[in-house]
Amino acid sequence: MSAQEKNPRSDWRKKNTTAKYGYGDTGIEELRGSVYQYGTQTQAERYLKTTKAIAEYVGKEHGKEMWKLINDKEETEFEEPAEPKEDASKASMEKYKMLLKMNIEDEKRYKRQKAKVFRIIMGQCQSAMRNKVESLPEYSDLEKEDDVIGLLTKMEELAYSTDNVQYEYWTMQASVKRLVTMTQDPKESLMSFSKRFLAQQEMTESVWGKLIPNKLKGQATDLQEKARDKYLACVFLAAVDRHRYKKAVDELNNSFLLGTVDYPEDVPGMLTLLSNRRGGGGTTKEAEALKDGFTATSFAQQRKKGPRQRTIYCYRCGKKGHISRDCPMESDDSSVESNKSNTSAMQTKDNKETERVSWSM
Repeated sequence: MSAQEKNPRSDWRKKNTTAKYGYGDTGIEELRGSVYQYGTQTQAERYLKTTKAIAEYVGKEHGKEMWKLINDKEETEFEEPAEPKEDASKASMEKYKMLLKMNIEDEKRYKRQKAKVFRIIMGQCQSAMRNKVESLPEYSDLEKEDDVIGLLTKMEELAYSTDNVQYEYWTMQASVKRLVTMTQDPKESLMSFSKRFLAQQEMTESVWGKLIPNKLKGQATDLQEKARDKYLACVFLAAVDRHRYKKAVDELNNSFLLGTVDYPEDVPGMLTLLSNRRGGGGTTKEAEALKDGFTATSFAQQRKKGPRQRTIYCYRCGKKGHISRDCPMESDDSSVESNKSNTSAMQTKDNKETERVSWSM
């Protein structure tokens, strides 16, 4: 093992004094532009995006364990192999020694990788964020233990803090706006988007408080929590890609109009429902109709109104409901011609009314 591998801290400090791309960048090309900021209006958003970028990078370079460490904030536990009994065979003892050695090596490798990941995270800090983190009383212990989870937790607290960054109430409205205007990218997986949505939800509630509908304030806590979960589930549904999940949204609306509430009661439930309905399809025009959560026309609405039929006019008398050959009125040809022109005008007006009703349904 080289001296550099034994002491990644010294290598990082050397690199960081001459950062290649500025803003505390470590020089890792895949992480160019992904930096943790402090003292800016976008610091919370930057935290989410940078953490995601680092998780993807270390997952590719150092394996799933490091990805889980950052993305899920979860350590990997290494369970020692069971020690064989006293009367175990020689082959069993040899196998145990081999497994024990492998386990020890895995733990050492894991610790070395954690040290590198710790340095990567600090290296992706803009100077203001790095100075703020290093000034924390607990930073010395975090660095000594290469405590990646503890480091990310402290940085998250700093990123979500609004002290001396901008007016508190401006931060509150901006955070809510970001949540309710989120949209799933066309090529983004549903699971990836759900994680991004839940991270934004967490950030929003950290500055706004629980997103409980105001009309339920003062009621029982469990009712407020259920209302919050249902509201967030619908916010999530409104944000998913319309082209893929149009039919799922349609069916939920249709079922409701027919008297059945099939809407899931929380975001995980909505995620499960949509995961089972991959590829909703739909044209661009149909997808645009979901902007308000409903399509322009749905079968349930058509059933309620009944089938639309073209209105029939008589060219002889000009009245509705029958044609000229069935007209009970006897008339000369001139009156028929006169009624034809009147009837044509009435049909044009009726068609316009029908089109307007259809568009507004």
